[in-house]
Amino acid sequence: MKKNKKLAVVACGWHYSSHFYEELINQQKPKNWDIDYFIVSHRNPIHSHNEKQINTNSDDLLQFLNSVLYEKLPTIESLEELGWNYFESKTNGTTWTAANTWLENNNYSEYDCVLFTGDDILILRDDLFVNALENSNLPIYENVERNGSWIIEQTKNNDNWLVLSNGMEAGRRVSLRASFEFFKKEMLDKMGGNFNLNSIDLNRDGITTSPTNHEELSGWNNHLYTFVDFLTDNNLYNKLKFLSVDYRVSDFIVDAERGLLSNHRVLANSYVSAIDKLNKNQVFNKFILSRQQ
Repeated sequence: MKKNKKLAVVACGWHYSSHFYEELINQQKPKNWDIDYFIVSHRNPIHSHNEKQINTNSDDLLQFLNSVLYEKLPTIESLEELGWNYFESKTNGTTWTAANTWLENNNYSEYDCVLFTGDDILILRDDLFVNALENSNLPIYENVERNGSWIIEQTKNNDNWLVLSNGMEAGRRVSLRASFEFFKKEMLDKMGGNFNLNSIDLNRDGITTSPTNHEELSGWNNHLYTFVDFLTDNNLYNKLKFLSVDYRVSDFIVDAERGLLSNHRVLANSYVSAIDKLNKNQVFNKFILSRQQ
């Protein structure tokens, strides 16, 4: 009997959106796939409770969606009851810092694919895994260099990627955000089973509060260039694909900035335009209706 394929979902625990943890567990399971769920925590969830200023009565759409993210206050016990395997790390850092912790403590070769993700993400649909892992007709996108410029090309999800990210930062070689990426085992093998984070020059080990200044975490962005250099040097850049051409936004998820959907310091026009498009298509209506019940 043919064995099922396996997906590991590895979340970096920091913001602790109750919505995120509940909705990922409730995703449809692709046919002939098994899924294991892991949290690599960079602080106990109790440190996230009431940390953010959430306006539950705002008429502003993004402020309202913030309240959807943080409707409940998760605890280690409630997350484990949902089905997450919780591991509290001694290190503090990026999503890929958590990824390295998981890779050091687990045998990734048992999995065909691993999703490394932050936990401040709005989940829009329950067929994310089905589409990403099974739907060969799903339109996906790649960043291609033509005559010194980066352009977007559409392709199909026909097993032609080793890294599948959410929305791209169009027009740039370093176009991924490193906050929601599927990695196939083959790519992890080529990477030597870990992420090169040597370029990161910011250490927040032991700190359990979020910074109030947006720029305080800018030292965590350097590893993106290191990873893209690795892809380029090994002729793997064409194996990086995206679910969307919109920054932080796809048909499946909306990625928050520093924990809040209302933040848009980076590429604000692209982000707000993509949110407006989803709103016109009534994608957020289910959250509004649920709140009214």
